[in-house]
Amino acid sequence: MRFASGRDYYDRILAFGRDETLFFDRSQFAKARYVTGKEAGFTKGPPGSLDFKGDMSWRKYAGLTINNREYKYTPYVVWFAGERFAGVRLEIRESCWYPRPSEEPQWFWGRDAFVAHLKALHEENFKEAWDQDAVIREESLNRLFDYAPTKTDIDWMVANRVAIAISSDHHYHGDQYYGSTEPGWYLNSDGLSAMGFAKALEPYSAFQKLSQWVGGVLSGDNKPMIKITDEKVILKKHGFDKRSFKHR
Repeated sequence: MRFASGRDYYDRILAFGRDETLFFDRSQFAKARYVTGKEAGFTKGPPGSLDFKGDMSWRKYAGLTINNREYKYTPYVVWFAGERFAGVRLEIRESCWYPRPSEEPQWFWGRDAFVAHLKALHEENFKEAWDQDAVIREESLNRLFDYAPTKTDIDWMVANRVAIAISSDHHYHGDQYYGSTEPGWYLNSDGLSAMGFAKALEPYSAFQKLSQWVGGVLSGDNKPMIKITDEKVILKKHGFDKRSFKHR
């Protein structure tokens, strides 16, 4: 598969050869097409923020403050070749007066990875048993992680020839404020490497899924991939001829 532009972590698979007949019109993240939450056809975008309980359990917080350090958590969703992946970015600031993160962002893909991080952070700083109910609202986690793709989601991606969609982290795109209740989306771009997305999908699987989506689902007039039913053709095409895998 060939790419129009951009670079990403799964490109390393190209070192093993590529199919010149497949072409993916990928762009650099900074130049990617952007659509608002309302313009996108996804049934449900990521929540604007996660809800932490903090010192007063009746209030909602977008992060945690521990030993005067601010832990800001931002939810993300990536649609990749028809599959939905949810994750969280962590930025740490030394205090509310310190404008920039003091460390490189950390990424947690999947519910288990994120909750394991919160548990380790809690036990390291408070030396007491982890109690999820006292830290983050369960419904907040459910909104981000518990979602099954719908036919509407897939149909929109196919109709608009979208292979990759990355949610934005706020309601701004550049200097323009959209005022939407849902983050927007960057379409068919690179940038997944910087998001630690390899933790969600390793390079080979990512390249294979993308190739199948671009070469099958999005190809031509979006006709279904040809299904070979002739057993002799299948054996010849895939090498199952009782000789190809013979040990020498």
